[in-house]
Amino acid sequence: MPSCTVVNPHQPDCSYPFKELAGVGVAFKLVQALAQKLSSTAVDPSEYLDLVALGTIADIVSLKDENRVLVKLGLERLQQSSNLGLRTLLSLVGLSGKEITERQVGFILAPRLNACGRLSLARKAVKLLLSTNARESFQLAKNLDRENVDRRRTQERMCKEAEELLPQEKGPVIVLSKSGWHAGVIGLVASYIREKYFRPTVIFSLDADQAKGSARSIPEFSIFNALKKCEDLLLSFGGHHMAAGTRMLKKNIPELRKRLNE
Repeated sequence: MPSCTVVNPHQPDCSYPFKELAGVGVAFKLVQALAQKLSSTAVDPSEYLDLVALGTIADIVSLKDENRVLVKLGLERLQQSSNLGLRTLLSLVGLSGKEITERQVGFILAPRLNACGRLSLARKAVKLLLSTNARESFQLAKNLDRENVDRRRTQERMCKEAEELLPQEKGPVIVLSKSGWHAGVIGLVASYIREKYFRPTVIFSLDADQAKGSARSIPEFSIFNALKKCEDLLLSFGGHHMAAGTRMLKKNIPELRKRLNE
């Protein structure tokens, strides 16, 4: 690895007491620490708590301890956000001026910001969040809303196809794969199957000789630890106890299914 600073609460030598921050939470703590170290008044990290709440909820991390505090403060900030793009999106979905809940972020705001990253280019959402022009902001928000409709149609089709494959899954951990499944939507399908059947679920999109997978789990089963034990079968993987992503050769999927269910 090149010479660089790695900020990761999961590093063995990291003394930071809370280990379950989302990526956006780690970024926020870094900005907070730099502002304190530099005694800077030019940047107030609390101005970004609306984005921290949005990212923490969207990342499906456990909302306990510091995550719960960040989300609580961020939701309060979201109601009076200084971010033009967020305000435009709130207005578009009918939440402007209303109390924003965790559920509304998870099921209304986050899916629209995520849709372009799933189906086309994630930078469209970034452009909205950076916009300072009202007309541009409105058009970007409308485009994200349309992409979310397309995402929902793709997701509904894939969920139906996934359920048709379920009878072959006899073990407690569900592992499903199919060619043609959109790689950007497999995480949503995994969430749907996990929630409906309350079983850890891994969904793979197949492409040539490789498979891209997204996993969702239940509190009693760490999908990250389970995948780590199967590391020899994987080309790459990452995530946390409740959600993870992986890439592997598709020929290894049967062995992965077997090991996850042992």
